[in-house]
Amino acid sequence: MIHILHTADLHLGKVIYEHSLIEDQKKVLALLKDILRKANAAKDPYSALVISGDIYDRSIPNPEAISLFDSFLTEVKKENPELALFLHPGNHDSAARLSYASELLKNQNIHIATKFSDSLKATLLKKGEERLAVFQIPFLTAGFLHGQEGSEKRRSQEEMLSFVIEKIQEEKEALEIKEGLEKNSLPSLLSAHLFTLGGSESDSERTIVGTAEYVNANLFSPFTYTALGHLHKSQKVFENDSAAVYYSGAPIAYSFGEGDKSFLSVSIDTEKNKIASIKKIPIEPLRKMTQLEGSFSDFFSKDRFDAHREEYLEIKLKDANLIENPMQLLRSKFPYLLSINQSYALSKQEGSSLLTERKEVLEKKNSFADILNLFIKDVDTSLDKNEVEKLLSLAMSIEKEKQEKEIQ
Repeated sequence: MIHILHTADLHLGKVIYEHSLIEDQKKVLALLKDILRKANAAKDPYSALVISGDIYDRSIPNPEAISLFDSFLTEVKKENPELALFLHPGNHDSAARLSYASELLKNQNIHIATKFSDSLKATLLKKGEERLAVFQIPFLTAGFLHGQEGSEKRRSQEEMLSFVIEKIQEEKEALEIKEGLEKNSLPSLLSAHLFTLGGSESDSERTIVGTAEYVNANLFSPFTYTALGHLHKSQKVFENDSAAVYYSGAPIAYSFGEGDKSFLSVSIDTEKNKIASIKKIPIEPLRKMTQLEGSFSDFFSKDRFDAHREEYLEIKLKDANLIENPMQLLRSKFPYLLSINQSYALSKQEGSSLLTERKEVLEKKNSFADILNLFIKDVDTSLDKNEVEKLLSLAMSIEKEKQEKEIQ
């Protein structure tokens, strides 16, 4: 039995609502190290740690995030010299930066895949007589297949993925011949960073315009286990007797409503070439992300909501009138308040002169200048009178030019 620990979407250096999550991320990485220690103590160690993309939150990560991950890799390898680590860029990472010293790190059993040729290189995990071939596919950018014969018309994510998997299967067959194994008898694991059709999304994934980014999960059927990253909710895509496809989810909630977090512990029966078990290892966050609602006065009632003082909060106020500076006032009691929602009060303002004016303008299909003037009022711009007049004059000129073209 070969054991794999699967996670993804660390997003090191992430900031939400202007609040850094670096302390939360330190705790998550400490939990990973602790899981590995406990497995070692139980004399049932993991053979590999797989991180399926989005190591960092930005293509140019901040120094604190880089230092944190550097320390993590150093400590993990010091404590687990036999452990293989697999990582590759997601859509937030820079492949070029992540590939720095990758050849040197390979000697430490740290495998970083950042380009097409890396995807075709199998790493063979060995445990006694057991074997598991591991492949990685970085996030498929537009130029990922550049220069590859037969890939000219492969533009969508699914078309590119299909091409790469075809090539991987050829490499896997060659490896089986080299190892003296029967065709399709070598268990395999694929790590990738993709959107799959039918996957459950949250508010914190960065999406690409259009639907060409989605892939059919059936493409992963040649692999015993597919470790996916990109969707932040832990979820099974599909599982049958010969293949399983899972998102580990992000180990930290990066938006409200993502649910509980976990790592995935995957055991592969290499003799039968099938999954023996997939277990969720729950993650206790540094601070929960919680949504609360009530009137403004409710949040200052004695003992009301006190249990949530140390949590990241989004508060939805149910007052009919807008509260002035609610964030500043509520943070005196709830220091980790991140977001205030006053949509209820705003919906009650529909009788206001501004909203009435907006409705009249839009219903009458007034000129572009009229709509622009309304927009300026609506956003409460700081533009002075002369600036507003210049904008309206420009809008009228555009509208006049448009009408003249329509007459012609």
